[in-house]
Amino acid sequence: MDTFRLPLLDTENISDVYARGAESSFNFSGKLGKISYKFLSAYSLTKTTIESPVAKTEGFAGTQLIYIPLHSVNGLVYATFKGYFASWSANFIGQRTTTMDAEKITPTHCLPIGCIIYLLGKTFL
Repeated sequence: MDTFRLPLLDTENISDVYARGAESSFNFSGKLGKISYKFLSAYSLTKTTIESPVAKTEGFAGTQLIYIPLHSVNGLVYATFKGYFASWSANFIGQRTTTMDAEKITPTHCLPIGCIIYLLGKTFL
């Protein structure tokens, strides 16, 4: 059976990549009178480096790969009351570099991302 593959995602050095990490999450929900609520959160730590002989010679072995954040955090708070709802969500992705050269890493080479979304609404169905 043929597998669909995007040429953009083909990696030639996948055998040289050393990826490790940990994830955790915390969730709870409940009711306060007529108000229902949910709280969800997650954190991930992803250390991904190249450990090839070339990387060791070039001096970037052990350096976090470009575009892969070391830290990522997500959170959601959601509440409902008599058909109305409110939610707040946040996603923060830690620093990502755009170069493997440690001497060239400046704030312009780092891409931290944060996103906060608020929603208010009414369910009609």
